[in-house]
Amino acid sequence: MDYLKKIDRIVEILSANNRNVEVERIQDLRQAAFTVIELLLSVGYELSRMVKTPVIKNMIGNEVEDLIQYCKRINLLIDEA
Repeated sequence: MDYLKKIDRIVEILSANNRNVEVERIQDLRQAAFTVIELLLSVGYELSRMVKTPVIKNMIGNEVEDLIQYCKRINLLIDEA
């Protein structure tokens, strides 16, 4: 999986639905990450927290689940928010 494209896709969906606060949060985390592991853990955690909101889950739930499953396959466990 191209995790950067997946994160970009999630940002696109959120942006198209005017979820600017969420978009900014994900972009900030992405820019702050120094390593791939830090990126996946921080963005994955934040996204898992975001999808607790039903409206956001309907928008990006499947995309987030794909990203979290990818993390599990490479032995990165995202804490549940």
